[in-house]
This record gives sequence, structure tokens and C-alpha cells, in this order.
Amino acid sequence: EGMTNKEALAALRQEYQTAVKNADVITYDLGVNNFGVYTINRIDSGIDNPDNPKYDADFSELLEGEDYEKFMEMRTAVEKMLTKYVGESDPESAKFIQLLTDTFAYALIGYCVNFDKSMEIIYELNPDATVVVVSVQNLMKGMTAKIPGVEDEIPLGEIYGVLVEMANQYASKFSPYAKNNCYAKAGNVSLFLEDILAYDGNPYS
Repeated sequence: EGMTNKEALAALRQEYQTAVKNADVITYDLGVNNFGVYTINRIDSGIDNPDNPKYDADFSELLEGEDYEKFMEMRTAVEKMLTKYVGESDPESAKFIQLLTDTFAYALIGYCVNFDKSMEIIYELNPDATVVVVSVQNLMKGMTAKIPGVEDEIPLGEIYGVLVEMANQYASKFSPYAKNNCYAKAGNVSLFLEDILAYDGNPYS
């Protein structure tokens, strides 16, 4: 009470840092903002309005050097996956294909960059802690999407699941911090979106 937002944020950061320093075991369960909130928001908004200039992102402004190179590699991989399902896209669908490609690739590189930075900070604060990393879950499992100009629906959840698994592989095997952590494979939340849509406002339901 009586603190500015900046002061409150600084106090909250200090509280978390103190908790990390004093912990014996730390559970790391992050990635929902990379793979859930961000991707679902962009896909949903892109379906409703594929011509919205808000969704034309120049990732060279957000990523530099090695991170940008990794993003472009991931973008190429995602584009190949999507092309497998939609073939050569016509002008009507090309805009949305680009949105999906950029969104999925950025979510993946964002998770990997954030993961390594988080691990770096955790081990700086507490080099002796046991860190348990919980895998990212596929929040779009079973979902399909209809793209303008493409006759059949594409298995959005299946494609998304490949990216999530790539993130999990990075965290469990390829990250410089993978060998230091314990890794826990979580089950899939297959009804996440259905649960959200059916939510009646009662926090106990």
C-alpha cells in the first residue's frame, strides 16, 4: 500500500529472488505465455482479421545475432510442416500461413531463450538447488483450423504439438543447463480450450 507500480514490482522481484536463494528444490513450469497466450491470441485474431497490420512483425527488431539465425531456421522448419498440409498456398491463404509460421517459430525461439536466461539467473542465485523442469504441454491438442483458400482443415494441434516437443527436447537435452536439471514429463491438457470456453465464472468449478 502506498507504493508505485515500479516499487511494487521491485519488491515482488526481491521476494522471488529471496525464495529462490533459500530453496532446496525449485520447480520450473513456464512456457504457457510462449505457447499458449501468445500463439492462441495471434491465431484467433489472425483468423478474424488476417489483414490486420498489427500482426506483421519484423522479428529482426526483436531478435539479434544467433537468436535471429535460430529463429529463421525454425521458421523454415515450420514452413515445411505447414506446406505439407496446405500445399502451395494461394494469395488468399498466404497471409495466414505467414502468420502461423512466424507465430510458431517465434514462440519456440522465445521459449528457448527465456529458458536459458531463467536457468542462468536461478543458478546464479542458488547454485546448489535441485531444479525440476516440468515439460510444456500441448494446449491445442486435437484442434483443427480452416484456412481461407484451403479446402481441408489443417491439424493445428498436431503441428503445434511438434513445436512443443521441440521445446521440450531443448529443455531436457540440448540446453546448456539440461544436464543440471531433473526433468518431469507432464501429461497433455487435451480439453484446455473447451474448459475455458465452458467456464461459468465459478472459481470452484
